[in-house]
Amino acid sequence: MKFGLRTLLMVIFMVVAAVPVLVLGSWIQTTAFQREMDEVSERHLLIARNVTLALERYADDAGAVVEMFGGMSKLEMPIDGLTALGRELGFVYFCTLDITGPVTNHVIMDETRTADLTPGQYELL
Repeated sequence: MKFGLRTLLMVIFMVVAAVPVLVLGSWIQTTAFQREMDEVSERHLLIARNVTLALERYADDAGAVVEMFGGMSKLEMPIDGLTALGRELGFVYFCTLDITGPVTNHVIMDETRTADLTPGQYELL
C-alpha cells in the first residue's frame, strides 16, 4: 500500500500537533496532582498539630488534678468543682495508698464505685 505525499504530510502534522498537546496535558495533570497531595499533607500536619496541642493540654490538666488530689490530706474533703473536673477529665476513682497497702485517702468521681479496692487492684498498684 502506497501513501501519497498529502497523506504522509497530514500524518506528520497531526503527530507534530499532538505531541505538545499530550506533553502539556501530562504536565498539567502531574502539577494538579502534586498540588492536591501538598494540600492534603498540609491539612494532615495541621490536624496533627491540633491533636498534639489538645493531648498536651489534657496531660497538663490531668497532671494538675492528680497533684491536687495527691496533696489533699485525709481530713480535707474534695471540692465539688474539683471532683467535677476529675470526672470531666475521665477520672473515675482516685486513692492514696499507704506503703503497707490500705487506702489512706480516696475520691470517688463515679458514684457506682465503692471505696474499697479488690485484692487484684492492690496487686496492680
